[in-house]
Amino acid sequence: MVTTIDLAAGFTVTNETDKRGQALLALIATNIPGFRTRYYGFRPFGQQDTIAFPAVMVECNSQAPGMPTTGKYLCVWQYSIYFYVTEDNPNAVVTLQSSAAEAIIELFSNAHFKANSGYWTNSEMKGVLLSTSFENARPARQRYMRVGVVRLELQDFLIK
Repeated sequence: MVTTIDLAAGFTVTNETDKRGQALLALIATNIPGFRTRYYGFRPFGQQDTIAFPAVMVECNSQAPGMPTTGKYLCVWQYSIYFYVTEDNPNAVVTLQSSAAEAIIELFSNAHFKANSGYWTNSEMKGVLLSTSFENARPARQRYMRVGVVRLELQDFLIK
């Protein structure tokens, strides 16, 4: 994983976006161990058989830099936390999906993770989207699948 880029101009830029995305994924892995597969960055999987479900993927969708006062550089990142669940029973897959969503919501609603020193000073949930059930394209696997996405906004001062 590349975390810094040396520029010909003579200064080094740290990839603050990946740093926070990896921290989000680590918090999910530690606190919601039921996700068997975890990725930083969205992965389409189609019919490949290598992804174990439930799966979670964290990806940054946008960044809004700003300078609210002289010498302070504030950045706001919007991350999407995608998750996939599968089950043979159509009722059970609905319950599994809502349980996964609520676990992520509870994790990032926790005052302990509202701010995460060294990564973000504030976070805010921006929405949760849940799909309807669809048939799993991988015939050897569980029949039904559902997807969800939790949108989370992180804020931090890069120059304090």
